[in-house]
Amino acid sequence: MNTTECTAAQYIVGYVNECLICIKISVLNNFFLLLSIVSPLSVCFLFKGKSNEFRANWSYARSWCREQGGDLAVIDNQYENGKELHYPTWIGLSDLVEENQYAWSDGVSPVLYTNWNENEPNNAGGTNEGCVSMHASPVFHGTWNDTKCDQAKPYICKITFGTSHTD
Repeated sequence: MNTTECTAAQYIVGYVNECLICIKISVLNNFFLLLSIVSPLSVCFLFKGKSNEFRANWSYARSWCREQGGDLAVIDNQYENGKELHYPTWIGLSDLVEENQYAWSDGVSPVLYTNWNENEPNNAGGTNEGCVSMHASPVFHGTWNDTKCDQAKPYICKITFGTSHTD
């Protein structure tokens, strides 16, 4: 995929593993489709919740992503760490299994990369902030925050198609 394949209905978001990601402006069931072709896998990032009515708590968001054949997004590097988010958005990281031991919701991906905001995670005010969202504000853009899991937020699903080949 190259930049000429980003049509007027799309714009460039960034690169993942040297492959271009475009975000489709067209909306299907109120979620944006981000697509990256990563050989031998195709990785699809789905953003859901632009409208308040489609936002969800972390558990519901995870269930919805799983119904689509994926899970809440695993962020492996700075390129996958959200570009141009306009809303605080759920990702698949939490410490729900063991307090202060953050793990990805797919249960298998190691935590290779983090982008915590300064003084995070912090369980602010002594509350149990067990789920992680990405900030969208210009000051904290793309940094991560632990937050209460019951808040309704947009979310990003990651679906991988194809098979992984290991040596």
